[in-house]
Amino acid sequence: MDLSKRLISLREKCLLTQNGLAEKAGVSQTHLRRVELGQADITVGHLQLLCDAMGITLQEFFHEE
Repeated sequence: MDLSKRLISLREKCLLTQNGLAEKAGVSQTHLRRVELGQADITVGHLQLLCDAMGITLQEFFHEE
């Protein structure tokens, strides 16, 4: 699974911009952008914050349809 592509797909499905998701999750928009570009890693804690902001669980994040 390509984590960055999955994150982008789910963010867009939730109709959120990078800035909107970052703000809602309380994380840096710059870091989120770098994660989506595959230029930075993400901690489980930050991924959990992003999932919470999108209204999904970590299990749903990793379960591709």
